[in-house]
Amino acid sequence: MWSRRAQKHLSGLPTTLQLRIVRKVESAGKDPLRSFERLTGEEVWRMRVGDYRVIADIRLTERTLEVVAVGHRRSICR
Repeated sequence: MWSRRAQKHLSGLPTTLQLRIVRKVESAGKDPLRSFERLTGEEVWRMRVGDYRVIADIRLTERTLEVVAVGHRRSICR
């Protein structure tokens, strides 16, 4: 599931990069703990896709993954 904010960020990227990010998130949905790392002191997780980061809210008890934001590594985690 993608938040509106994440969809907006994703739509501003080149098409090839969009496809790469979407494929990686879809493949990570099967086992998110393998692909995502928890941000220190935060309740969200991050995944690296080249120079871009995908920030997601993973609820292990409910088995849900919601992508919250997508952006370049310089600006996304600050």
